[in-house]
Amino acid sequence: MYDDLVQKVSETWQQQVEPLMRADGDYWPEESHKAYHFTEWMNGQIELWLILTEGHLSKKYYDHTIQLINCNFFCTQCNSPIEVQKDFFMAQYVTCKYCNAVNTFEPETKYVTIGWNVVNNIAALNAFDEYKAIQAARTKGGDGYEKAMRSYYEKYFDERIKLLPRTAATRQQDTEAEIKKHL
Repeated sequence: MYDDLVQKVSETWQQQVEPLMRADGDYWPEESHKAYHFTEWMNGQIELWLILTEGHLSKKYYDHTIQLINCNFFCTQCNSPIEVQKDFFMAQYVTCKYCNAVNTFEPETKYVTIGWNVVNNIAALNAFDEYKAIQAARTKGGDGYEKAMRSYYEKYFDERIKLLPRTAATRQQDTEAEIKKHL
């Protein structure tokens, strides 16, 4: 819907407003720049809204769904309690401490979903201030943009590591890859 609105505004400008302004005088380029900057500002506001909305919804989903793993699991051979990793959102093979049987733990689909976008959305929400700094630096230009981006991705991946500790090993690589992708 938003893209349709932006497209409609752009088409209206190009087909109706700009031709009339050109015929009226030399001030139309100045007005064109205002429209461009306003569109960029609107896009930035939508980005912020998405981060907040997806982050808060993901946090609620995470808090609700994480309870699926907060229960007791038992060995299929000897019925002794076994421990599954609570921050590993996929199937696990767990060896029983008592009888050495290998048990397969298949989490519910709702729980598996946490390991994907849900964690990323929560990390983005927790790095929200750093993301706003990227937007501010983008408008100013210069090397402040790259510094702001580095700060954001370092915070983002640190937050993600809190929920997915196994991703700690690739933190630096992930940070550099994201910065390179956006420069």
